[in-house]
Amino acid sequence: MLFEAHGRLLHLSSPNCVEGDDVRGDRTVRGLLRRAALIGLIITFAGTYLLVRFGLPILDGVASILIAVVLAATAFLLAWETKGLLIGEAADQPIVDSIMRVANAMEGVAHANGIITVHLTSAQILVALSLEFADELKTTDIELKIAELERRMRHLHPTVHRSVREAAEFRRVQRRGRTSLRQF
Repeated sequence: MLFEAHGRLLHLSSPNCVEGDDVRGDRTVRGLLRRAALIGLIITFAGTYLLVRFGLPILDGVASILIAVVLAATAFLLAWETKGLLIGEAADQPIVDSIMRVANAMEGVAHANGIITVHLTSAQILVALSLEFADELKTTDIELKIAELERRMRHLHPTVHRSVREAAEFRRVQRRGRTSLRQF
């Protein structure tokens, strides 16, 4: 019966689900649930065996307490694992570095100023990217460069689901007789 309940819990993250098997965090959660169920079964078997073998009812109580500890530890580890997805965990640093390299290597991009990433789900990353384009580019050229950048990002990292871009614009601002550059 425990295997049946365990199997139903794991059905939600099975390969037949929408997200699939290689989704960030799914293997960890699935493995954690399997290990917890296996440890619980071993403790149950050991407690029952020792109760029958030695005739000490206290061993059944000890087994129950150990199972409660396993359940508490599992709950804590599940909360720890999903916390990042609930509050918005940043993408892994290699993905961030790769996106910055692609953005800086694009022809027409003078400089990639910064990037912010957040996981929307375990398989979707939102990328907010601030770019400074070459002065000679027109609006239509910038739109084409942005579309090309998005295509390259999604090709390298299929988990990049949405992207928000900011084209940094520098304007001259006159203040009390002196000219300075200000970023908007």
